[in-house]
Amino acid sequence: MCGPCHARRALLTDLVPGEGADPLDVFVPALLEEGLYFADGQIQDEVYVYSSFLQSLMYRRGVRCSDCHDPHSTKLRAEGNALCLRCHDPLKFDQPSHHHHKMELDGRQSDASLCVRCHMPERTYMGIDLRADHSLRVPRPDLSIELGTPNACAQTDCHSDRTPEWLDAEFRKRHPAALQPHYGSAFAAARANQADAGAELVELALQDSVSDIVHATALSLLEHFPETDGAARVIERGLSHTGSLVRLAAASEARLLGEKGLFLLRPLLADSIRAVRIATARTLVESLGPGVLASVDATERRAFEELETATRYSADLADGAFNWANLCATLGRPAEAETGYRTSIDSDPDFPPARVNYALFLHAQGRVEDAERQLRSVTERAPGFSEAWFDLGLLLGEQGRGDEARIALENVKRGAPAFARAQYNLAVLHQRAGNLSKALDCWTEALSATPDDADLLFVAARTAEDAGELEKARAWTERGLRQRPGDTHGLAIQSRLSKR
Repeated sequence: MCGPCHARRALLTDLVPGEGADPLDVFVPALLEEGLYFADGQIQDEVYVYSSFLQSLMYRRGVRCSDCHDPHSTKLRAEGNALCLRCHDPLKFDQPSHHHHKMELDGRQSDASLCVRCHMPERTYMGIDLRADHSLRVPRPDLSIELGTPNACAQTDCHSDRTPEWLDAEFRKRHPAALQPHYGSAFAAARANQADAGAELVELALQDSVSDIVHATALSLLEHFPETDGAARVIERGLSHTGSLVRLAAASEARLLGEKGLFLLRPLLADSIRAVRIATARTLVESLGPGVLASVDATERRAFEELETATRYSADLADGAFNWANLCATLGRPAEAETGYRTSIDSDPDFPPARVNYALFLHAQGRVEDAERQLRSVTERAPGFSEAWFDLGLLLGEQGRGDEARIALENVKRGAPAFARAQYNLAVLHQRAGNLSKALDCWTEALSATPDDADLLFVAARTAEDAGELEKARAWTERGLRQRPGDTHGLAIQSRLSKR
């Protein structure tokens, strides 16, 4: 009941009190995404409270919003620590031996002894609105050191003058057992595109002790690490999970399973939860095209109808019209797609994704000049939006305008140095122009972003071989073969290098 209003979410339909067996029948909450949440799941952007609360041990133990908040008056059911002590033992927790602060200061209860100061730190939004983090977590100064995340000890006025190292040392003296491995480490590794991030995400998804929203976030991040051992296994496992949010995430990433995944996915078209059915329909239509509709029965077809209805539900907003246009393009309805893109752009001329996808749509329609105009409009309005420069570079390269293409891709490099695909294409352009040295620089930068990409390693090794950089060629070839033993292209390069 509370989630539709108190969540960062995408609505699927109107909220009708008494209807919907699960919140995901009404909306899809944001996962713990970069830019919305810090890597450890603490609130960063204006995300309200729902997805924070889903992370908490309290939620997993059956605590609900109404246990603390009166849903009619919206007031707390008790003030101060008395609210928490309705469940927690005051002799254990409302004591200096637990929080290590004075109980009173200047004749009143000290702020430092309040449960919320440590377990629900506040963040200010809109300049005046203090909002408490509802993930109800233990302060972790050690994660501030490791991940650069905030911690309650330093956020308040208590110890803002102390370093994270000092806070960590003091915390360890008092609560050494609290410092358990944290999912934030895996999420931070994934956000930084570290080589071992995929394995960490797989391990996280196999832990039954994590909350569903953490599990779902781990599955969603595996999209960027598709070749990780075990990735397909945890996504397949997620398709039958009891948690609807986990099934939703698994259905959204099921394309990583290939044909087997699409076969396993089909029963979820009749899932009991609307959001899962919709995610399943979207994955199938994006993977197989509109022809999939001809192979489903009447019950399964309803999921595709729900997909259209839910997408159209928010089409009066710029991002909603954008999503509707993308769906229509996928379904092979170009007139509706173009109307959707134009509506999105008219609603918000400075929403870059709409112009970029409209350009890709126009390019697919053979309207190359119109596509170029849209992409150049984005580069002028939002010069830091790297996707536009990248797509412009590809378009110009297709037309044989190599110098202009290189300029566009160099702009990607300046704005997003870890954009490996841009480095790849820039390297190809330099190589075609005979500038092997610059091509090698691009391969090196691309591999720093995706160090285990076997295809990239073999192409880079071939360039290094042509440039006479034989040691570099051998190193890249060996790395590629470790990722993909027996690869014929890699073995051919290795064979040639062994003779030089």
